[in-house]
Amino acid sequence: MNTPIEALEMVYPFLVTKYSFISNSGGKG
Repeated sequence: MNTPIEALEMVYPFLVTKYSFISNSGGKG
């Protein structure tokens, strides 16, 4: 990771997936 942008590109998809997982599990009980 040479730049903050590269770090963001690596972490962002994970955060989106994690948020989606929490939202789905919470909505479906």
